[in-house]
Amino acid sequence: MSRSLGLATAALLGVVLVLEPEEARAFDFVEHVELTIEGARSLPPEVRAVIDEGLTVLRHEGGSSPAAFGLEVCPEATSTLRRGAESVCTPYGAWPALAADHHPTEGGLLGAIGGPSSSLVEGATSSQRRRGRALLGVDPSDFDAVAQARSDALRAMDLFQTVHHGWFTENGYVELATRGASHFQAADEAIERQLADLVTEGRVDRALAQALVHHLRSLQLAREWRRTGRGWVLARAFAAHSFAMHFAQDAHAAGHAVMTEHDFAEPDARMRRHDYFGFRGLGMTFALAELPCSSNVAKGRAEGWPSPCWTAFGDGNLEGPGRDRAVDSTAQLQLQFAMALEPALAARWTHEAACPPGHVGDEPIALCTPPTDEGMVRAARLLDPHPPWTFPSGFDEPRGGPGCARAALLIATTERALERLDGTHRIVSITTDAPVGAAGVTPVRGVVTAEEIGQPLERCAPPSERAEATAIDPIFDPLCRTIGPGRAFLGSPSSSLLRPILTRWPVPQATAGSLVGEAGNGRGWGWQVLLGGQGTRTLEGSSGYFLFAGFGIAPRFQDLFPQESSFAPVEMNVGLGPTALLPDGVIGAAVFAELRIPLVALLPAAAYDLATNEVAPSFITEIALVPHGFRLAYDVEREAVRWDVELLSAHVPLGSTFLPHRADLLPADLRLRLGRDHGIAAWTFGLELVGGATGMFDGD
Repeated sequence: MSRSLGLATAALLGVVLVLEPEEARAFDFVEHVELTIEGARSLPPEVRAVIDEGLTVLRHEGGSSPAAFGLEVCPEATSTLRRGAESVCTPYGAWPALAADHHPTEGGLLGAIGGPSSSLVEGATSSQRRRGRALLGVDPSDFDAVAQARSDALRAMDLFQTVHHGWFTENGYVELATRGASHFQAADEAIERQLADLVTEGRVDRALAQALVHHLRSLQLAREWRRTGRGWVLARAFAAHSFAMHFAQDAHAAGHAVMTEHDFAEPDARMRRHDYFGFRGLGMTFALAELPCSSNVAKGRAEGWPSPCWTAFGDGNLEGPGRDRAVDSTAQLQLQFAMALEPALAARWTHEAACPPGHVGDEPIALCTPPTDEGMVRAARLLDPHPPWTFPSGFDEPRGGPGCARAALLIATTERALERLDGTHRIVSITTDAPVGAAGVTPVRGVVTAEEIGQPLERCAPPSERAEATAIDPIFDPLCRTIGPGRAFLGSPSSSLLRPILTRWPVPQATAGSLVGEAGNGRGWGWQVLLGGQGTRTLEGSSGYFLFAGFGIAPRFQDLFPQESSFAPVEMNVGLGPTALLPDGVIGAAVFAELRIPLVALLPAAAYDLATNEVAPSFITEIALVPHGFRLAYDVEREAVRWDVELLSAHVPLGSTFLPHRADLLPADLRLRLGRDHGIAAWTFGLELVGGATGMFDGD
């Protein structure tokens, strides 16, 4: 194996996971990849073609300088994860997965594309395939079985990422996750306050601020590349774009939306809260939805818009409505990014021929007739700053999608907003990581100004927006005239770039004070009760058996490894039971003490991960191929000592079935043992079957 040093440090894997077990399972690489690809697939072909063009340029020209060789990127936005000979490039979908979780800066991300990232991409490919095989083997209607299959794949990928990306280093996977407060939303902070803090204090320690800063920066860089043709500018644009997608996707996971000021400062509490809501689900709504979900649940559904109310789950289990909305948020960022890369997109859609001529009464047909171009329909929906759920009670929202003339107006004013943004001050790159020992990412004063952010939460913009605006929304402006003050201006970065994103930004339906719950702390001292039987045989031909019950203590970690609800790196057990030696017919009783080190059994899986760049298959994690247990027994009847070593074992995980008092079933282990019975001066070998239950002393 070429990475001998990695193998040596892999022996310490369990120790590291013991220190920081919750943080090591925080995020899902594969899910980021899939959401990014699905977002691109949902866009019109002409939009994907623009992103493909940019990727192709990067592949040929490179990103570190105008003269650099090409980055090893796949030239198509919808390229999927691949392995081995197929894996000759880094897919566009992997960029957001590598951003933030593995590389907290643009430069770090670009340095990894096609190089150090290849092992993670290959591992994610095997994890995706493993999950697919597992899901094929379960009943889709069995929620627990589906959740278990997804959880197993997620934990296997986390183990792989921990082995490959390190843990002791400052920017290792575990350390970055521990300091990853910026990946979460502040449930107890109004979005108005978060935007104000971003402008006045440069606070970028929340997911919303990270997403918006990276997105606006990506748009500026995309426009600069179109003007200058500099490859390194394009590379930076794609890097910033990837960070924006990462944080927008994170926002849709239930466990990322529920943090309070206290949780941001406490990594352990943060991850316990994350796991609790990620597993149980959370009622979510859009940030700018005007009505509560009790009144708003069906608003827009009949017209083909998404319902503004849904239940979201956590990382690794983002399916159904939650996944659809995450895909739409991703597609919004991709669409605006593509329009910044290629201004001709707007011109194509807004050409006069795109809308039919004529009038009905005083209203032009084009205002209410849907566009005939399907790409224009999708684009207008994603760019709409006033979707149905933003209309207050008593006002009828528009039926169906934007009419043709309004769709053309939304697209044209988005292009105008991109021009305006291009003329503002240069937005600098920011890190997603907090300094070691700090509670959050260091503020970057002046990173954005009021000129870029404006007042995107205002339904009807104040007159100060007029100077930046180029048009008025013909659908929403009558409402503004009624409720006042202000008008429904379009064409500024605030109204036509940020507000459409915020209209689909997910937030909890419930208030922060009512979001109560934490998962178990996942670590601590636990107990185990054992029941087992052993059949032995000596080299001379004698045989015997040993039935036993035992009790032990161990440091235990919940949901740390695939298919195992409770893992102990070390176990200390004592027990007793009847014993017999045949054919002598000696029947008696024995007591024993045992030390087991299951941590050692992880070495084959870690070695497999390192040697193959593939997530270890389940049979490797279920069979311990190295000695990891020693038992010393005293036979009371014969007054004899015997000992044996657990050479290898295979276990059948019984999942996280909960017994009374919050206990878990231990795996059913079949163990091969070799030892010596000093009472008869003979070497013994045998098979043993052991099962039991385990729990935590503190009840957590």
